[in-house]
Amino acid sequence: MLIHTDEGQSLRDLLLREGILLDFPCGGKGRCGQCRIRITPPPESGKGRKDLLSAGELEQGIRLACETDLEQDCSIFIPEGKRADKAWREASKLEETRLGLGDAFITRRHFAIPEPTLEDQRSDWRRVQNALSEKGFSTAGPDFSYLENLSADLRKNGGNIHILMEGDTPLCSC
Repeated sequence: MLIHTDEGQSLRDLLLREGILLDFPCGGKGRCGQCRIRITPPPESGKGRKDLLSAGELEQGIRLACETDLEQDCSIFIPEGKRADKAWREASKLEETRLGLGDAFITRRHFAIPEPTLEDQRSDWRRVQNALSEKGFSTAGPDFSYLENLSADLRKNGGNIHILMEGDTPLCSC
């Protein structure tokens, strides 16, 4: 998978934005060392506390995902079993499920978005913004990766859409 991002972006934020869920048992505070990943070439950031990563691990490119900022083009290897997406996706099938992900809570909300008509030709995102606003959620624009699949998701499901929310901010549709 090829992902583009800005230099200096937090790896944790990037993974979350891309829907790649990693387990952060300590809430992303760099205390438990459970979010170990390997990055090639290894960045300078994310070296973590000396008691969590050995010199050998650092040399191999092992970093804590919660403390790493991306500095250049790189490859990221997430060990089998570290991804939390299976549990997250299964639980997210239930309406209003709250899932702890670090400091954030992810909820799955249903919205019925009206289809465009000749009289109402607002964009799909404007329709979603209106539905979010009506239920008291943020209408700030999401990142491009969310918008990329929005129209296809709306058409495929006849305007019925589930949106994963972090607090009151939309993350992605499912």
